[in-house]
Amino acid sequence: MGRLKIVMAFLLAAFLTGCVNPATEQKSTELTVAAAANLKECFERVGESFTLETGIPVSFIFGSTGQLAKQIENGAPVDVFAAADLATPQKLARKGVLEESIVAYAQGVLVLITKDGELINIQSLAEENCGQIAIANPETAPYGKASVEVLESQGLWNDVKEKVVYAKDIQEAVTYFKTGNVDAAFTALSLVKNKDFSYELIDENLYNPILQGTGITNASQNRQAAQSFIEFLQSSKGQQLLVDYGYKTP
Repeated sequence: MGRLKIVMAFLLAAFLTGCVNPATEQKSTELTVAAAANLKECFERVGESFTLETGIPVSFIFGSTGQLAKQIENGAPVDVFAAADLATPQKLARKGVLEESIVAYAQGVLVLITKDGELINIQSLAEENCGQIAIANPETAPYGKASVEVLESQGLWNDVKEKVVYAKDIQEAVTYFKTGNVDAAFTALSLVKNKDFSYELIDENLYNPILQGTGITNASQNRQAAQSFIEFLQSSKGQQLLVDYGYKTP
């Protein structure tokens, strides 16, 4: 009888362990999202709201779209890639790095930040009293590419290209401006809206639309959680958060 009790106790412990472990694993699952630098301010709020709604913790890696794409291709442990364009995630999907279902979650808005009262518009960038101008590297940052498109469309590129200081991403472009290293900087509305910056909205006809796409990495071990994050971005709550930070709906 005593031996039977021991066997039953062992079986009960094994059963309870089996029941508890999956829940423990689910709670400890952390989603890793590689996100373009323009999303830093917004995604910190998005992450908090997503975790409150789903119970899934999320951490972010911010950088230029091109740099993040290289890291993901090289095996960085990332679940979701939220880029500043559609072309880069689509390219990674064709290579088999991301799943094929790439979706647009936002449209970015380009602005020019300047010293209050000193520069009035884009044309002022060519004037002698304007010093250096920060632009995110157009080779790796879609907002940097859009900035060059604006200057070229206005016939200003040849006049200002010697003044241009290339930042690794638009967050760094803002830092250059804040520290006084440049007189002006092209950046995303999402990084300066409702802050103490003097900025001008750039005419959207002067650059190609900045449609931003996202997808799940094929290497993700948290596919269900990753899909939940993308669905949250597309939900009315997620879209409203993006709009609040200056994005347009795609």
